[in-house]
Amino acid sequence: MTGIYTVVASDADGKSGAYYETTPDTGEYGLSLVVTGGTTTSLQDRDGGDMTVGRSESGTISPGGDTDAYAFFGQPGQGVWIEMTDMSACPGLTSALVGLEPRVQLYDPNGVRVADSGWGYSRAQIEDYQLKMTGIYTVVASDADGKSGAYYETTPDTGEYGLSVTVMPAKGPYGLYPYAPQPPDGNSVSLCDWDTLSWGPVDGATGYDVYFAGGPCMPLEKVAENVADPCVPRSALENKHHVCYWRVVAHTPEGDIQGPTWWFAVECCFPRKFTTLNDWVALGKPDCWCSGYKYQCDGDADVKDSGGVAKYCVFTGDLKLIVDNWKKPPSDPTFNPCADIDHKAQVMGNYRVFTNDLEIVVRNWKKKCAELPGDCPRPE
Repeated sequence: MTGIYTVVASDADGKSGAYYETTPDTGEYGLSLVVTGGTTTSLQDRDGGDMTVGRSESGTISPGGDTDAYAFFGQPGQGVWIEMTDMSACPGLTSALVGLEPRVQLYDPNGVRVADSGWGYSRAQIEDYQLKMTGIYTVVASDADGKSGAYYETTPDTGEYGLSVTVMPAKGPYGLYPYAPQPPDGNSVSLCDWDTLSWGPVDGATGYDVYFAGGPCMPLEKVAENVADPCVPRSALENKHHVCYWRVVAHTPEGDIQGPTWWFAVECCFPRKFTTLNDWVALGKPDCWCSGYKYQCDGDADVKDSGGVAKYCVFTGDLKLIVDNWKKPPSDPTFNPCADIDHKAQVMGNYRVFTNDLEIVVRNWKKKCAELPGDCPRPE
């Protein structure tokens, strides 16, 4: 079903032969999650990507328990050959207990596992699997662990691997499905420089639906329906430093073709046309000056409301920040540029927080955010 699923991680304890463990263990662990049909990379793990044209990649299984995902667009009548090779074992050693025990699994567009290499000493293969349906297939690469003779390995291995995916007969991705997203998949983008979502057109498409989510725990929601051209204006993004996800479905006479799920990270930005851009850069590009903080230049120095019932946008927390940074030079390591409400240096001194910033706070004292313009940063 659709909704938020919960993964619970714990220490299992248990019984081993005549030994029964009664005391829970503590320690560090690694956790990895792959959602078939979802993104193949993330900010935390860049291993993965699109393999439609067939290519070789290298990656790292780390920490223990890590799994990496790769994807390709396939059609009935094509065969796929997948091979994963351990690149971390010492040369000349072939023991299953040294380095990775590679394992690759293949999932169809419906999320059903259709092939599994099992585990081997240093290489895992899925040989000539014949694709049964059209869509995005997911390849999951991992360390298998396993049993070798009387020895059972309980600790996941880490290390480097090589992965190759060969799709036969090979077909170029352009025109087959929504491809080549802009912004590019996994990139960081600035709200100041980017205003559209676009992708490569699909042959014979009569229109496109676009789905968008402003965070990892938000559902993909339709933001454009049956648009004729392979581009749409970007959805409104008021926050910065978050990750957005999107997907395109192409309508064709033969049926809908769903593209991969892409993501991009939104960067803080300050308009390049502002003469104070150099000041923003010199002060370390403070987030609070950016377009994601709509009320900072109206006196909301701490970029949060007062809480409680009143929820004042400008209140004692902002005044305290002004006082704490009063006439401090920017070179002071304790200086907080969020207290620089008007984004201007003082002409007569080497400081940025002074009476003009205080005047803005006083003018908007105890005002709620809805009573303020909310258009920061504001042109000079």
